[in-house]
Amino acid sequence: MLSIVIDCHCRLKRPNFGFAILGIFLKSGYEPTIVTFDTLIKGLLLVGRIPEAAKVFWKLLAYQLCEPDEHTYSTMINRFCKARDTLEAIDLLCLLEKEKVNCKPNVYAYSAVIDGLCKEGKVDDGLQLFSSLGDKGISANVVTYNPIIEGLCNMRIMDEAEDILKKMIANEVCPDVWTCNIFVNL
Repeated sequence: MLSIVIDCHCRLKRPNFGFAILGIFLKSGYEPTIVTFDTLIKGLLLVGRIPEAAKVFWKLLAYQLCEPDEHTYSTMINRFCKARDTLEAIDLLCLLEKEKVNCKPNVYAYSAVIDGLCKEGKVDDGLQLFSSLGDKGISANVVTYNPIIEGLCNMRIMDEAEDILKKMIANEVCPDVWTCNIFVNL
């Protein structure tokens, strides 16, 4: 019940009230779940308080308050990349890859980092990570391919962008509107 109240405050862009409810939660002897912490982290992210969300996340790991899940990691990685902090996203991705936690990064986590790298002009780094996905047992999807293609097009490396598009189609990943717009807007 208290998690619902926390969620309501966070959706109203009042994460401070959510943390106050967490205090009541703890004083009452209830143990919060990962859903409670996910809600608080998303509340902080919703109002642009990314450093504070990261602090809560890293404390969650350090103090082992509860075990973050795939959703928690993907949310943080995505937000780090959107805030142009791909270095922190890569650190988190590396932590997941080293098996220090119970879940592995998924295609969405890798796609967010690849997108972040390409948007920062680090297309070669994005391509390197993209190329390693098969070795990790991850199948790229349209969200993984698009930033690579767009990054290559922005750098005017059209032959390689077309090769990636052909690889995408050969791997039975259907181009979407974004893929088409990349080539149309050149």
